[in-house]
Amino acid sequence: MKYFILIHIIFITKHVNSKMEGFVMGGDFTKIHQYPHSIYLNIACKASFICGGSIINQDLILTAGHCLEECKGQVDDFLQVKYGHEHLHSMKSTSIRNFIIHEKYDELSLHNDICLVTTMRPMAMGKFVKRIAIMRSPNLDKWAYTAGWGVINLKKDVSTVLKHTAQKLQPANVCRLLGTIPPGTFCAGPIKGQGAPDQGDSGSALIISNYIQIGIVSYKIKRYSLVVYTNVSYHYNWIVRNAARLICRSRNRG
Repeated sequence: MKYFILIHIIFITKHVNSKMEGFVMGGDFTKIHQYPHSIYLNIACKASFICGGSIINQDLILTAGHCLEECKGQVDDFLQVKYGHEHLHSMKSTSIRNFIIHEKYDELSLHNDICLVTTMRPMAMGKFVKRIAIMRSPNLDKWAYTAGWGVINLKKDVSTVLKHTAQKLQPANVCRLLGTIPPGTFCAGPIKGQGAPDQGDSGSALIISNYIQIGIVSYKIKRYSLVVYTNVSYHYNWIVRNAARLICRSRNRG
């Protein structure tokens, strides 16, 4: 099984009730070829909402745990994955076959806010559909980038076209403005103003150069524009271990 994962997944080794359901406020419109790993999750379990995510391989998606916490036992057409285009109405779609939320996910603190998803049908790779890369110890830049289809203004209108924004990676002393953030997370973005993910962008990837994913949009505090991200390298071993488990489980079920 280890060989299967190495072949099919690119893993490069060189108060909190403010959870987001996803959006890029104040960002710019972009094309999917700039973020070909980006996917749109249309979720209709106990409530209807949207999230983002990233393609790890043709069958596997990485997103936030809180996006699917109310969907346990529901893997059907109520959970849709859209991909391959910046316009929602032009995207390809498939449904979710299975998913695993971190076993120590905490819905109050959003500790371990991470989830792996398998799709019902493979997503064919191409110019507009590509894998993201993750690393155990990436060389971080000062800036990272995220994209999503979430809220775009104070009226809570949702974008039908992909938007993106740059996020400045912030030191721990700045992140403390948010209070105590969970272990295995970091913060990024402007302290005040627009230009950050928000409702509808949860689960979206935060990437650096060479399409390396370093974070997953988790939540933000309303007083600030800073966003808390689940640290992907912190959860590297969990991702590798559970990717193998989830793919085997899905394929055994046919």
